[in-house]
Amino acid sequence: MMLSFACTLALSLPLAQSTPQEGVTLFSPIFSTDCHLLDGEQNIVHTWNDSATPGLAAEILPNGNLLRSYAINRPNLPRLGGGGGGIHELDWNGQVLWDYQLASPTEQLHHDFTVLPNGNVLLLVWEDMSSIVAVAEGRDPASVAPGPFWSERVIELNPATGTIVWEWRLWDHLIQDFDAGKPNFGVVADHPQRVNINAGLLPLVSGDWTHMNSVDYHPEFDQIMLSVRNLSEVWIIDHSTNTLEASTESGGNYNMGGGLLYRWGNTQNYDRGVAADQMLFEQHDAQWVPEGHPGAGNMLVFNNGVNRTGGNYWSSADEITMPVDLAGNYTLTPGQPFGPSTLSWTYAGQPGNPFFAARLSGVGRQPNGNTLICNGPAGQVVEVDPAGNIVWDWTNSLPSLASNGLFKVRRYQRWLWPGEESLTASAANQVEFHLVAGEEHAFEDYILLGNKTGIDVGMGLPGGLRLPLNQDKLLQRVFRNLNTPSLNYFAGQLDAGGGATATLKTFGPLPSSAVGTTLNFAFVLGNTVTGVMAFVSNPVAIEIVP
Repeated sequence: MMLSFACTLALSLPLAQSTPQEGVTLFSPIFSTDCHLLDGEQNIVHTWNDSATPGLAAEILPNGNLLRSYAINRPNLPRLGGGGGGIHELDWNGQVLWDYQLASPTEQLHHDFTVLPNGNVLLLVWEDMSSIVAVAEGRDPASVAPGPFWSERVIELNPATGTIVWEWRLWDHLIQDFDAGKPNFGVVADHPQRVNINAGLLPLVSGDWTHMNSVDYHPEFDQIMLSVRNLSEVWIIDHSTNTLEASTESGGNYNMGGGLLYRWGNTQNYDRGVAADQMLFEQHDAQWVPEGHPGAGNMLVFNNGVNRTGGNYWSSADEITMPVDLAGNYTLTPGQPFGPSTLSWTYAGQPGNPFFAARLSGVGRQPNGNTLICNGPAGQVVEVDPAGNIVWDWTNSLPSLASNGLFKVRRYQRWLWPGEESLTASAANQVEFHLVAGEEHAFEDYILLGNKTGIDVGMGLPGGLRLPLNQDKLLQRVFRNLNTPSLNYFAGQLDAGGGATATLKTFGPLPSSAVGTTLNFAFVLGNTVTGVMAFVSNPVAIEIVP
């Protein structure tokens, strides 16, 4: 069997809004040690078996590996909701590639992480300042109990070295108007870049003051977005600072150091609004809508709705358009709160049938404009189009329907995973490729192709899709030699689950000139008679090493 196709130039067309976004959905049940990929037909197509108790967040890296936080269970560690302490990277087969732990009685990784373009990882860290220190800094003694007082750090970890290369501390950016004899005394409304140490839920539970639960990154602005659940606010800070500048209010691209560039959700926290103005209610999963997705640059957040104004209890997925210019500067009128005061889009369930998730939960804008919404406690995920129509609905049943909670889910437009990231030139070696198109593509014909000249601009295919590989001599050679001993199962038919495995093999040392070469691979699905392609996978890269 061999497919034929012409190299005509065409752009990939977006799916109709009433159609679910094609892709595989990553979910990590909070009562299971495993992570899974779900296809569009709601079948599990891959599982990462892990021995570690989940620490909530999991994410697929650009190389196809799984990055997963996990909980360290020791008697002397804090027992706060969302606590973790560890994070590690797993390859396709579940092998741990690197591991990092930060867990002690006074500090702990928790909740979430995000990966930077350079491969470093931003992590949330609780740090115990103690109730004694909090009172000494101006916290109302009536609002604390003896014991811990948990503040926050954001750290940047270099996984290759296991070192912290940057950090930001909330404790460096406080203000209070409770006690003129204590540090950081001032007019709270005059300093929206600082955090009032007396803001927040009263009384505190286990000394948990702010309870951040998500972190996101904007690569163009070099900014970090933080969801601060107990203050019902989202903050944005500058990542372009060095660690010293991040402890001050000068330096960095925006010359505000580590001061808050923007905050939204609860204007009472900086005395520029009243209860009726509050927009967020113990939210989760705040994020920028990614570039290339409808609403790019807007904020999307799961608004849990706990103690929502008016006494109503319902949750919603909310989108706002922030007052930001092309350089990442946020507009703030003196004496006024940060805008906006209205939502750009929201979903709160079907008419007459709202939904409510008091904790956990998440959102995600899809390339076709739909929004994936996770009701964490219920273990339910729905995909809605911009008009609010449900186009995909799934409920987790792992490890059981009675214990099926989820922190959040992510959908990836990725269907090709390599078993390894490199080939060794000095001896015979091989790389496995895992094709995971899902049951909706069961028994369709596939071809796996490779090149060495890159993925941009790629090549147009019959049917309007684009193969993310430039046409070169290697691609032509692969196409002419499909299913030879060195290109094993590079063409064939997907199985009943929409999957297949192909193997690239070398049968001896490669020429020294090949060392340092990067090979790129992707697969296509199509019609053997017409040659029209209906599906193109993501590209993956394999480097030839000595």
